[in-house]
Amino acid sequence: EITRRRSCGHGFNGFIEQARFASCGDIEDQRAFGSLLLRRVVPQEFAWLFKNVSGSLAACWPSMHRWSVRFGAGTIGAVMSYWLVGETRLLTREEELTLVEKLREEDVNIEPAGVMMLRECRFMVESGGCKNLCLNICKAGTEEYMAKDLGMPLRMIPNLEDN
Repeated sequence: EITRRRSCGHGFNGFIEQARFASCGDIEDQRAFGSLLLRRVVPQEFAWLFKNVSGSLAACWPSMHRWSVRFGAGTIGAVMSYWLVGETRLLTREEELTLVEKLREEDVNIEPAGVMMLRECRFMVESGGCKNLCLNICKAGTEEYMAKDLGMPLRMIPNLEDN
């Protein structure tokens, strides 16, 4: 429906079909598709509440905010994203430090509070491994939604070689 085309599939399969329709548009439309989908799936009231509580914690109680981000990534994030990306796991603190060192060598400066690793991205596998769908629809759309609607900057670094 977001693409103004009717899908033959339902649920996840309908989403894949709509993502393929969206991939025929320009890059801005593709990137908007992912964030629009998340806005339809997640109630606006929840997003507003989450953004405000998280922002208040970050301002007033930073250590609790870091803990809640890590806890949320490993629990709520894993459950909410399972339908789209499949099985995930939270990296240990040691694995996070190793990742941060590696990324800094590549001039990527991040301070993660919780890193969720995908075993194999269901969206990538089911969409035929299309890099365009991964980068423009899933990655860009999710990063935009998380930052703007939930107030939580998110960095997704897909491994395009093994999904």
